Formats: sequence, structure tokens, C-alpha cells
Amino acid sequence: MRSKQNRLSRPVADFDLVRSHPLVTRLIVIFFAIELLPCLASAKRAAPAKVEPVIYQDVRYVAPNDDGHRGYIEAWDFPTNKKLWELTVFTNRIDPKLEEDVQWVFIGKLSVRDGALMITSERGKTFQVDLKTKAITESGLAGGPSSEGATGRSDFSFPAI
Repeated sequence: MRSKQNRLSRPVADFDLVRSHPLVTRLIVIFFAIELLPCLASAKRAAPAKVEPVIYQDVRYVAPNDDGHRGYIEAWDFPTNKKLWELTVFTNRIDPKLEEDVQWVFIGKLSVRDGALMITSERGKTFQVDLKTKAITESGLAGGPSSEGATGRSDFSFPAI
């Protein structure tokens, strides 16, 4: 009977070794942390794709894609390389309960059609900017600015896309 008790008490003795030696506990925690880091890192979003600039009537239109809170464009005078203006096309509502960077939406493509700048987000939403007035509409919708973030006014509180 004593031999059975001896065998049963042996694992408890091994556990006492871990509890009584903080260094062993730290090493175990560090090991598991290192093993789990790649899993945690995979939740990060990839860098946005580089959007090719568009040149139309000596103005170069670019999408910097450097701010995940909004999709915006810049207009640059092509011959002098001076910045003419900047326009926010859409904003991204960020839920503070979720990881921020995976909620970011960037501009995916720029093009010019019938004298208007066409902007397509990574999620496929297309916006049209009238290059004379800088008015923004969601492409394919009749009427005014998109209810999902498009506006040409700088004093407007941008809703999210």
C-alpha cells in the first residue's frame, strides 16, 4: 500500500518543484509566450497595396494610404510638384472593442473617367470626385453625397464607410 501512495505523491513533488522555483515558472511562461506570439501577430493586417497615381490635365492625383482612419487623395501640380489640395473621400468608423488596424480600409485604385476622378476602396466601394467642384458621390447612385462617408465639405463630420 505504501508503494502506491509513494507513486501518487511523486507527481505532487514534481509540481512542488515548479512552485518553489520561480525561475522554472518564468521559463515556462516565456516559452509559451514565444510559442504563441506568431499566432497573435497573424491577426495584424497587411500593408495596403500601393496605388498608382493618375495624371490628368497636368495634375497628379495620389492616394497616400498612410492613415487607416480615412481614405483621402492629394492633387499635385505635375510640372512644379506643388501640392494643390487634399480631400477626404471616406472615413472608417473604428470600434474600440476590436483591434484597430484590421478595421482600416484604404483606397485600392484611382482612375479618371469623363473628367471625374474614380476612387475604389479595398472593399469595392466606388466614389466619384468632380474635379472642378471636389464634390464626392458614391458611383452608381443618383443624388447627393454617399451616406457612407463621401463628402466634399471639409467642415462636415464624416460618417464611417
